[in-house]
Amino acid sequence: MAGARAQFETSLALFRTSNDAWGIASVMNNLGEIARFKASLYKRRSCTGAAEALREATDFPLPQMDRAGYAADMAVLRSALDEASLTAAWEAGRQLAPEQATEFLRRISNEATRGVQLFAAERPETLT
Repeated sequence: MAGARAQFETSLALFRTSNDAWGIASVMNNLGEIARFKASLYKRRSCTGAAEALREATDFPLPQMDRAGYAADMAVLRSALDEASLTAAWEAGRQLAPEQATEFLRRISNEATRGVQLFAAERPETLT
């Protein structure tokens, strides 16, 4: 998990250097996927809101290959959160500036990585 996050961080730096909004949005989605392993449901929905806002601003729709995972994640969120909470979290993510969204997703992915590491340390049988 930490290795994947590190690769996404490197990609994000390159995309930011070249001002590649498509690449930034793509990495944000991937960091959101990492976050979904540990982060709260509210944070997960905020991640999707932030990524959606950036995709809309750059006229870049959710890639076809990511749609099934997105739909599955949304089904989990909808089953666990009421509509008001879903909407509030989504709006909170959408209101972040791209730099804020990137930092938010970085923080969430760090939390997720630590959570997975703790889980693996407590339950090593899950690694085999």
